[in-house]
Amino acid sequence: MTSLTSISGHARRIPTTMATQHPDNANKPWWSDRSDSRLTLEMEGEEAFRNFSLGVDETMWDNEGKHADYGIGLKLVETYQDYFTEHQIGRDVYITYRIPNRWKQKGGIHRHVFTAIAAENETLASYGFHSHAFFEVILPFTEDAFQLLGVQMDYVLNNSGKRVPEYLEIIPLIEGPARLNDIQNILDGYVQGMKRIWNTDVRYVRPFAARSDPAMDSGLVAADLFAIGSGSEFERFAQRSGIPVYPIIGAGSCVFRGGLAPDRIDDFVRKYPGFRTVTVQSAFRYDYAEEAVREGVQRLNEKLPETAPRVLDDREMTNILDLMDIFSTPYKATVTQREQGRMPIADTIIEVADRFIPSHRERAGHTGQFGYARNVENADAVELPRAIKYVAAFMALGIPPELIGIGRGLEAARERGLVEDLERFVPLLRSDLTRALRYVNDDTLAYFAGQNEAWAKIREDITMVADYTGEKPGPQTADEVRHMNHTRNFVELLKRYDGNPEIAEEMTDEVIKAAKRRQYLG
Repeated sequence: MTSLTSISGHARRIPTTMATQHPDNANKPWWSDRSDSRLTLEMEGEEAFRNFSLGVDETMWDNEGKHADYGIGLKLVETYQDYFTEHQIGRDVYITYRIPNRWKQKGGIHRHVFTAIAAENETLASYGFHSHAFFEVILPFTEDAFQLLGVQMDYVLNNSGKRVPEYLEIIPLIEGPARLNDIQNILDGYVQGMKRIWNTDVRYVRPFAARSDPAMDSGLVAADLFAIGSGSEFERFAQRSGIPVYPIIGAGSCVFRGGLAPDRIDDFVRKYPGFRTVTVQSAFRYDYAEEAVREGVQRLNEKLPETAPRVLDDREMTNILDLMDIFSTPYKATVTQREQGRMPIADTIIEVADRFIPSHRERAGHTGQFGYARNVENADAVELPRAIKYVAAFMALGIPPELIGIGRGLEAARERGLVEDLERFVPLLRSDLTRALRYVNDDTLAYFAGQNEAWAKIREDITMVADYTGEKPGPQTADEVRHMNHTRNFVELLKRYDGNPEIAEEMTDEVIKAAKRRQYLG
């Protein structure tokens, strides 16, 4: 961890690893007594403690899209008094609220967090614990500096009189290629606004680059390029402003959502250098042996702070923007393609996700990137599932979403003379695509491709990706063969489902069995 001082003047460190509540795990937690993989709200307190015991520095306490326990600090110190006496919340380990974006989500639930932060700090201090236990929040879907300043204003007005902390540290979570050119303006506006409105100097920023939802919105390559481009923009802001930047990147275990798993640490830090905090989601923590998880967390804690930020020049940034457009265009067009009054791919994925993919967390209503007040460009609004169920639905069919639009994107990039730049920006592109090809089920792909043009285009993509990588689609290990068999079983059941609850139960069983083979749900 890096040591520094917060807005309110207290010492803090920058965590390297942040555990999240993203429900992408296939297996149940190693500490759970349940018979299934579900984590209830009542289990999340113990989960936070278990995160820290694995060596994780920070836990995201998610109040966006799900319900949260607003008394978690007091409950943790009462339940695990010895541990949290030695490892003080806000000094040694961190719990960071992810709050709803009130410009996107109706209602006043975001205010509960502001009350909880001030109340918990006062209560914990009265028991002799660190007085600034909670002082930082994550704002999802950040679009401009006014939203960050609005959160600060909400906090100040919600806690009149004396409050601890005096001001919040606010983490802008920036989600998607469309925001890449806005990053420096967002950070500049926040820093200047804090000085102008409250005469307060921002001493550092922790901007958060999403990796999962951008993939759902724009595809694998565009999401990778957004993460790489945002890392450069963060560092350019730091160099220009003199304000230290400690960027966060969110990543799941599957390649489509970032590819961070305990056995792929070195590849990950090579792919995304310069980030100082990374999310370790549920699949990372629960779909690998406990010792492997501990070793993975330790390796991240050692390796991530050593990576140098990669700063791109203006020509490279132009190429990044061009390539994001080149690859996102066929991806979006395919997922939302309309034929005979329906969208074959989107409709199928929505049905599979809603009916057959299990929910491993208790979540409030919230849709994926194409929903939640967002539209796909040049398409009607499409309310897709959350990213995890979206990925899980494709994987249940034996058709990895990593490959959608990639073949046509490579062809267009080649015509523009940009493949060399692409491979320099994304040095692990071939290996990432090769990994995805191993989960292709040719039989199920042929079945869907024979039904309509949209699925046929994905089949063409996969053929072109195979030519690019030199690898044949299909499994190469015993586990991958078993995975393919589960996807074949799932699709055969889907063909005769017709609302039968017994068949639906069998289908969900096949989903789980396949997910355990690949070591993530979605």
